[in-house]
Formats: sequence, C-alpha cells, structure tokens
Amino acid sequence: MSDRNEKYRARYLETVSEKLGQPAEGVGMFTRPGSMGSALAAQVSPLASGVLGSRGKKKAGGLPLNMIVGVTADKVYVFPYKPKGFGIKLKDPVAVWDRSEVRVERLKEGTLANRLRFHLSGGEPFELDSTKMPGSSSDFNAPLIDLLAV
Repeated sequence: MSDRNEKYRARYLETVSEKLGQPAEGVGMFTRPGSMGSALAAQVSPLASGVLGSRGKKKAGGLPLNMIVGVTADKVYVFPYKPKGFGIKLKDPVAVWDRSEVRVERLKEGTLANRLRFHLSGGEPFELDSTKMPGSSSDFNAPLIDLLAV
C-alpha cells in the first residue's frame, strides 16, 4: 500500500470520525457505476454521457455521483462530499444502515475502477465503483471493502 494512500485514508478517517462524533473503522471513496466512462463520453457526446449517467444513477440506487462511505462499529454511512485542498468536506449522510445488514461483493476489476455490489438485508442490491487513485496500483478502498466483504 502506498504511503500516500495511507496518509489520505488517515485524514479521511479523522474527518468522518469528527463528523459522526465517534471513531470510524473504515472509509472509502466511491462513485456511481460508469461515472469515469460517462465523464470521458461527455468529451465526445453529451447525449451519450447523459444516457450513461442515468444508467449509473439507477444502478447506484439513486446515491450521489461521488460519495464517502464511512464504517463505525455498528453503522455504515454514505456522505456526499466536496474536495477541500488535500482533504474533504462532508455533507450530512444521505444513507445510514446497520453494519450487520450490509455486505459487499467484488464484481469486476477495471483499469480505472473496480465494480462492487452492495447487498442490504431486505433491500435491493446496488452497485458502486471503487475508483483507483491516479498513480497508484492499489485500491484505496480495499480496507473498507474487506470490512464489509461477502
């Protein structure tokens, strides 16, 4: 694991912990499925980008385009966020689930992102992309995914 990933992860864990007022055990940055491809398609065809974006929103269960997922001892939180220098500014959570009811399944590895399926007890599964950090061969989100793996 790169030192840079560890530094960012520690900073993001601290930010999530402060927002929640309790320690976070894991943190990850996710996007809707296909958002990287949609952004690239926008350079060629705004219409194609819109279609891809709509598909991604549906697959992600309506979650925001970019999100931080934080895991505590008993809950999983989804936060929209904005980059702030080398850190992040979290908005209020848009979803909160009991940790015991969330499982993550690895679907496929890609060049720019890995696709994951999140299973919720009694709910519809949804998919998110775990985007790879530029210049890094490791998955920034791997420790969080391991916490929730099927």
